[in-house]
Amino acid sequence: MTELIIRNGNRVSEKVKKIESFLLEIDTPEKEKLDSWINNLATKIIQDDGERQEVLGLFSKVRGLGEAETLEELLRALNVSLGDVEQEKEKGKVAIMTMHQAKGLSADAVILAAAEDEYIPGRATGEAVDDERRLLYVSITRARKYLYVTFCQKRTGQQRHSGKNTGKLQRTFTRFLSGGPYNPQDGQIFIRNLVDKNA
Repeated sequence: MTELIIRNGNRVSEKVKKIESFLLEIDTPEKEKLDSWINNLATKIIQDDGERQEVLGLFSKVRGLGEAETLEELLRALNVSLGDVEQEKEKGKVAIMTMHQAKGLSADAVILAAAEDEYIPGRATGEAVDDERRLLYVSITRARKYLYVTFCQKRTGQQRHSGKNTGKLQRTFTRFLSGGPYNPQDGQIFIRNLVDKNA
């Protein structure tokens, strides 16, 4: 099922959104009749048998996992599930995502770029600083084998206008990781050593 959704995710997502918008405009069924109502609706809206089965399979899976008994609960569970499916990536591929998307996803290697105080926590204040700390924690704990954290000591050009303290070249390693058990290395030397090992 996951492979089908990944391969045809956009088409399935478009059909689901079309069904959702249609559902919001019509009377909702009683919970005992929800399954047959969804099947009838899918038959009316989706002409292609394969696509219809994919969408119905998704509805069925989401309904079972989310224990949705009403249409409203099903739509809520469906939105959450589609967000989870977006995180499922093909094996052997690189996934580039924000820290917000890292929730629940594990990978053999994780590269966390721009771990600078100017970005993490950046301009956050008060309780939002704690949220940034949690996001960072969730992101770095996704790594099963390798975790690489990168940061710049200076940002030039247009990049010096990004993050907190805009316009300043000097950057600082994020306070959330400073003093931790890491051995910072110059990026160019690190890459050179990797190349030498594989040569």
